[in-house]
Amino acid sequence: MLAVLLVEAGQIVTTDRLVDELWGDKPPRTATGTVQVYVMRLRRMLEGSPVGLVTRGHGYQLVADDGAVDASLFERDAEMGRRSLASGKTRHGVGRLSEALGLWRGRPFADVPATQTVTGAAERLEHLRLTVIEDRFSGALDLGRHAEVVDELAELVQAHPFRERLHGLLMTALFRCGRRAEALAAYHRVRDTLVAEIGLEPSSELRRLHQAILTDGAEPAAPAETAHLRRLAPPTGALLDDARLPDEVTGFVGRQAELALLDLAVGRGATVVAIDGMAGVGKTALALHWAHLNRDMFSDGRLYVNLGGQTSTSPPRSADVLSRILRSFGEPEEEIPFDAERLTARYRELLAGRRTLVLLDHVRDAEQIRPLLAGVPGCVFVVTSRAPLDGLSHQPHHPQVHLDVLSPAEAGKLLEHLVGALRMSAEPEAAAELVRACAYLPLALRVAAVGVVGHPGRAIADYVRNLVVKAPL
Repeated sequence: MLAVLLVEAGQIVTTDRLVDELWGDKPPRTATGTVQVYVMRLRRMLEGSPVGLVTRGHGYQLVADDGAVDASLFERDAEMGRRSLASGKTRHGVGRLSEALGLWRGRPFADVPATQTVTGAAERLEHLRLTVIEDRFSGALDLGRHAEVVDELAELVQAHPFRERLHGLLMTALFRCGRRAEALAAYHRVRDTLVAEIGLEPSSELRRLHQAILTDGAEPAAPAETAHLRRLAPPTGALLDDARLPDEVTGFVGRQAELALLDLAVGRGATVVAIDGMAGVGKTALALHWAHLNRDMFSDGRLYVNLGGQTSTSPPRSADVLSRILRSFGEPEEEIPFDAERLTARYRELLAGRRTLVLLDHVRDAEQIRPLLAGVPGCVFVVTSRAPLDGLSHQPHHPQVHLDVLSPAEAGKLLEHLVGALRMSAEPEAAAELVRACAYLPLALRVAAVGVVGHPGRAIADYVRNLVVKAPL
């Protein structure tokens, strides 16, 4: 109970809520009386301390002197340290962040039974601690202390393999220590982890940092917490960076007619082009392939936005998407409007007069993206969706590209690229059967290829038999 009251210090916590926190949906009949006994005991324990417990209406309030709660001290020092970093007082900011981190002793509430409030507070504090650690390392790198922090960063990325910012900081420190090969190896480790564990490529920021180190570009800046790194080379004047567009999928095959249709539509002045087709048929792959082929057409950059589509029960609101896009443009947080009308207006102002490609992926329906179709000259919007999108733009007949499964020859070529020509030639009949079992669907073929490649000693025929046995009737 003391832990709950400390989390809510200064706030009134009702008796009913305390009962719920302590016993959940199975409180004893004496729960209210037991809470009153606990309050009496806590008051005795807190006598003479800078913390007091008072009754307020139907609840209780923990009143604490300034500085009495270490979590509050930590958050205060962390905020002051981050402000110092933001204002250019790097040395002072790093010192203040170090003081904040010095207050920690193990995990918060480690000796307290988990309740909803306690668990939530512990997770929030732990997340903040890691962010403060990253801020301190970023400041230390700005002060040229890369040799001092590189070993500690290496330990931290082992403990927190999904914190991409930590990996970026380690890569930067290694590069500045003259350990370029190790910096590149660090990138490949985090990429392998992300792809294997959660099926995602590293963020665009981490990919940009990797590219800069790979090409021995300008001195990498310490990765920022925000959605973009400082550039590693002089700005080109482009509004967007190509790193904001995901890499195209490996082994793209076929789709020549669809690519030609996209070229024709945009060449004739279409500003909105839609690609539809069933799940797993390769809509995103086609859109990304075309976008990478035509990068020179969009001198002001290319922007990718994932709208969630049918894979999410609550796809993002257009206002949230617009806010995210404005941040990626580099708009200061305090200048981003709150209302949808002003967000849309600012978005259109930023795109006006620029040659930009906007790829809107996994769209649920036309209403979801109508505010994102700016309708400004020079911009092209490529939209992917499972179903045809009617009334998508002001154009009376916006081009619609319908995507079907691959031809048998194309599907075989894709599988050969993914598993290797040797495996295919060793078992041509089994390989052909696998292609048929996957119904020539690109996503199914890629999933099957992972299973084949992951077991190099296993015959393709064995994989096909296992696939057929497990398939639902």
